[in-house]
Amino acid sequence: MFKPVLIAWSADRKAFIFLQLCYALLVLQNLSVLFFYHDETDYFIYSIHGLAPLLFLIVSASLVLNVLTVYYFNCRMLKGYYTALMSLVLLWGQGILSVSLAMQDIEAVRAAYRVGRGLRGLHDDTAATLSTNSMLTMLVGLSVMYLVILLFVLRSKDYLLVDDEEPL
Repeated sequence: MFKPVLIAWSADRKAFIFLQLCYALLVLQNLSVLFFYHDETDYFIYSIHGLAPLLFLIVSASLVLNVLTVYYFNCRMLKGYYTALMSLVLLWGQGILSVSLAMQDIEAVRAAYRVGRGLRGLHDDTAATLSTNSMLTMLVGLSVMYLVILLFVLRSKDYLLVDDEEPL
């Protein structure tokens, strides 16, 4: 008869697994932007300002850092701590740059948003709600999310240094 085995994981291990999932999702998000850029509002925003190559450079660098973070975390290497921090700094910088570019021409952002949603077969009924305030609210929301992830990253350093537990 099958008996389920209960694994007693520490709170640090659970937090670490959550952190691995966050960075794995960031890898998928980076791949989505690189392969389906024509559907991304960010691509249109950067293109309006002639900075599309910069977006690809930032997203590619972020992809490399996120893949390395996932790899180093799986190997329980301290390098993962540093790549995770660098990734967060890059993501936050990209968020600030994207919002500042978007705030320079809200009407162009609304048009880009409509085009992006139209290409995905979605309605564009929310484009009218885009404003400077909504952009700043989005930046604050992203910052809070990155701060939460940062707290998990800071907590993971000690977990990465402990060798008495088996690797994930």
